[in-house]
Amino acid sequence: MRITQTMLTNSNLRYISQNYDRLGKLQDQIMSGKKISRPSDDPVVAMKGLRYRTQVTEVKQFKRNLNEGYNWMDNADSALDQSGQVLQRIRELTVQASNDSYDPTARGNIAKEISRLQEHLVALANTKVADNFIFNGTNTAASPINTNQFNIDYDTFVDNVATPQTGFNVADYVVSYRGETYKYNGTNFESAFGSTITLETSPGKFEHSYTDKLEYKDGEEVTVTEELNSNAIVISNKDAVSTNTEDVVIEVMKGVTIPISVRGQEAFSVDLFSGIESIKKMLTDPTSKGAEITKSLDFIDGYANSMVSMRAELGAQLNRVEMVENRLLQQEVVAEKTLSDNEDIDFEQALINLQIQESIHKASLSVGARLIQPTLMDFLR
Repeated sequence: MRITQTMLTNSNLRYISQNYDRLGKLQDQIMSGKKISRPSDDPVVAMKGLRYRTQVTEVKQFKRNLNEGYNWMDNADSALDQSGQVLQRIRELTVQASNDSYDPTARGNIAKEISRLQEHLVALANTKVADNFIFNGTNTAASPINTNQFNIDYDTFVDNVATPQTGFNVADYVVSYRGETYKYNGTNFESAFGSTITLETSPGKFEHSYTDKLEYKDGEEVTVTEELNSNAIVISNKDAVSTNTEDVVIEVMKGVTIPISVRGQEAFSVDLFSGIESIKKMLTDPTSKGAEITKSLDFIDGYANSMVSMRAELGAQLNRVEMVENRLLQQEVVAEKTLSDNEDIDFEQALINLQIQESIHKASLSVGARLIQPTLMDFLR
């Protein structure tokens, strides 16, 4: 086969062009820090990169979800903490009012302060995070507390029991007396401690029956019945506090969710607000005795213990969220390292390859200069 000058020249130019292409790729890699600049450079690296990037994106989104969850739970914990402090203050005021040396005016002033504290409890129950009510389950657009359904009109309730109006159901209501809550059992209103309140629709009165021990008869138990009026009891609708029991959840891992909301009916129950309202009525009743006021402390303690229990449950959720966060931090490090190993160049190796390619290119140019330089004109001189 005869090798011509043209063949040598074309071959040299082809190699020089290939050298330029390799130099261009190496320069692109060094400038971008990536192995490829387009999928066609290496389809395998490109496909793996899509999967790894998806994993990194998911982990980052889960971390953002956790931050939102922290915000909800921190606000809920703060509200429950302040609510506990409010109940403690109400307890102190109730202990103070149980002193029989206090006249009706002094007890009335204490009742006014309790009213202000009760309003603060309502505000805490209506705590919002980014315009979302955090104590109303998944119904975050509506307030969990309907103050109009507390301490409803006595006469209207009695009339409805005697002649039920459309949609009225006596079981939808609870009665509070001296801090204790009574729920309808189909016949009368009964407390968790066995005492009952019976409503006689004619002439429209409530009677309270409870068991007491007679000290002068060696503790013999007797049933005591007393008549109650509108100044002694509080009637409230069960729906005064949201009944939404669906939890707001966040996804913290693929297929793993954690509830971040606190149910309003558990933290701020109807019993709580109705009980406080009935204690206020007791303090404004001039016939109330210190011993009767003292009995209401047990119910205040019960409300406070519920707050503590809710905070303990919330704390357990926070601990779980912290463990998930640590796991996500580890996953993020692994995912980003895997993505880097797949796409990022070895910078030192890339520089070495660039220097080698530059040397090869210079050698190609030098050979080409020597090869192309001689022509027929050079021999005719």
